[in-house]
This record gives sequence, C-alpha cells and structure tokens, in this order.
Amino acid sequence: LLWSRPEQKAQAGRLLIIGGNAHAIAAPSEAFAIALKQGIGEVKAVMPDKTRKMLGPKVPVDIELVASTPSGSFSTKAEQQVKSYMAWADATLFAGDIGRNSETAILLETVASKMPGLQIYTRDAADYFNASVRTVLDRPDTLLVISLAQLQKYCHSLGWPAAVTFDMGVGPLCTLLRELTSVHKAYITVQYLTVLITAVDGEVIVTKLPSEPHRWRLQTAATASVWWLQNKNRPLESIATAITQVGW
Repeated sequence: LLWSRPEQKAQAGRLLIIGGNAHAIAAPSEAFAIALKQGIGEVKAVMPDKTRKMLGPKVPVDIELVASTPSGSFSTKAEQQVKSYMAWADATLFAGDIGRNSETAILLETVASKMPGLQIYTRDAADYFNASVRTVLDRPDTLLVISLAQLQKYCHSLGWPAAVTFDMGVGPLCTLLRELTSVHKAYITVQYLTVLITAVDGEVIVTKLPSEPHRWRLQTAATASVWWLQNKNRPLESIATAITQVGW
C-alpha cells in the first residue's frame, strides 16, 4: 500500500482524536502529532473543557473542548458535540488518558453503538468496554489495539472457551484471534513479546519487531488510523502496513 496513498492533502482523509482529562493530555497530543507525521489530510482533537489550563493562553484551532464532569472527564452533556465532530471525520481514534468516570462510560457506549464509521479504541478507552464487550466486538468497522491483559478481560467477559494466558505462545494466540475475529466483527491488534498480531475477519498477520516495544498501543493505533481511513476497503493490509511505518 506504500504506493497507493493519496497524493493531495485534500484527499488524505479526516481523523478525529478523542481523549484526555483534567490531569493528562499526553495521549491525544501524541496521537495528533503521529497522525500529521503519517500524512493525514485534516485532524482535530476533542478533549474535556477542564483541560484548558494545560493548553496555554490560547486554545489551538484544531482542538475542540467539550463539557466535562466535575472530575474533568468527558460528560454526557458533550454527546451532541462529540457526535457532530465524529460525523465530520472519516475515522475516530479514542486515544486514551480518558480516566475512569461513569458519565464517560455512558458517552463512549452511546457513540460506539449509535455512530457509524471507522472507530479505533486503545489504552484506557478500551477498558470502558470490559463489562459490555459486545458493544465493540460486534461493531463493524472497529479496530481494538489492546494489550494481552485487555484481551484476557474481553475473553473472560465473553465467556470465550479458550483462555488467554501470558505464556500461551504466538501460535495458540494467533489461533484464538483467528477464531475470535471469525465470530465477531471487530479487528484486533495485540502484542506478544516481540511481535504484533493483527486479526481481521479470521485472517492473521504477524509482524516481528526488532525488540519488545514500549508504549506501542498509541503509536500503533494512531498510525493504523491514518492508513486504514486512507484504505477503507483493505483493513488487514492497511493495519499491517501501518505497523511497519511506526519506526520502532
């Protein structure tokens, strides 16, 4: 896919990044920078309005602030604003640093179940679905960039017959992901030691990295978001190609 990318910025797609809370904005900030580096056409970030104090005297034009809870997470009052920004975008990346809040949980479940289009969940954004895992696993056009521990929780919540263990080996993990994505609609990327495994509709690609990666979820999710929205009909190829472009 390296030779089939849009040549003009106007055709390179729109990405919306959702994340941050009153105490941390590193995840959406880093995802924003990665998206620009990877050649996105337009990108916006949506953060709770209580992050304003971390943005300096003037809020950047590409950052939108929406209603916060008293603790500084996303409020359900932001639902219509968030939906309008998602409607503008070709894909939405839930980048993390979202924190833990019951109102935020309601908001994320609402947009996951009611908003169409490409959605990517990683880091603590994916944790919001531990108790309602089918909301994202049975949603089309969804990519989950998750840790082995997060996959373990998802499978436990599902009652999946095969156990996820930290010493299961690459082969059994590939088999599990192949079977899981054959039954459920979401795409999954997970790390095991020095490999990243991507599963889409029962097909699996394993990418060997030079060493065991750190902070891999956000880098992978942000890069994959750009490549996938630019190659919507080739999710497996675009996500696997994106992994090779992170710069490990």
